[in-house]
Amino acid sequence: MVGDDSWPVTNRKPYLVTFYVNVDDELDSFEVMVHPEWAPLGAARFRELLDAKFYRTDVRFFRVVPTFITQFGISGDPAVSAEWRGKTIRDDPVVKSNQRGYISFATTQMFVNTKDNKNLDGIAAGSATAYNAISSEKSLVCRLGMGFSPFAEVVGDGMGVVDRIFAEYGETPAQGRIQAEGNKYLKNSFPRLSYITDIKKGSEPKRAARRKAMHERKPTKPRPKATTSSLLSGLQKMTQQTPQFRKDADSDQRSTLVVGGFPGFRHAWRTSTAPLVY
Repeated sequence: MVGDDSWPVTNRKPYLVTFYVNVDDELDSFEVMVHPEWAPLGAARFRELLDAKFYRTDVRFFRVVPTFITQFGISGDPAVSAEWRGKTIRDDPVVKSNQRGYISFATTQMFVNTKDNKNLDGIAAGSATAYNAISSEKSLVCRLGMGFSPFAEVVGDGMGVVDRIFAEYGETPAQGRIQAEGNKYLKNSFPRLSYITDIKKGSEPKRAARRKAMHERKPTKPRPKATTSSLLSGLQKMTQQTPQFRKDADSDQRSTLVVGGFPGFRHAWRTSTAPLVY
């Protein structure tokens, strides 16, 4: 369970978490490997948010630019947003480049790079163009001369799920209103936004993996609908191949077939005329 004592501390080896997300009203998931050695402060903040169950408020992916980033990290509860707004963290030195699939922090928010964004590794001081490229609403802290430090990466085939996160609203949701009104604003104005339903330690459970496999399996060819004549024909073939057969006809015109070799296996049917005679 998120926040229990079994979670690894930030100065230990990398650890895996599973993001469960709702994408177009379908439950899916992707796995993330946290690397504390890449960005110790960012990894520590992520652990802090997990322990606080921050993501249990259906956190939305409110800024999705397919050729840039997928951003999230504002609570769906305005009270929780207000609590965390002032809890800024110091910058980690940039150890890893912002490659596709790498995740970087910006205060309480974070983003998944959906393409290689080397320009986010370090921003020249006073570069307004670079600043605006990151956020026209100043939602991300501009780390002049340092840039954004990846602390984790999406692993396996997880980017296939990230790429499906709803993107048609682009950068339209106003982050100030998200902070002030939370999911009430987003549900009313941007109802199709994808969101996080939970984050759990470790790999995806087997049952979820089976569900994904079923979802991805190619559809089978539908069986032809059974007709009365085809059912009766099938029953007649069964009786010809079965050494033991008993027919009991009642006043309700019901006949019962007992197949030899399968005690207790009965198949009953109703006829519109007289009971079948063999």
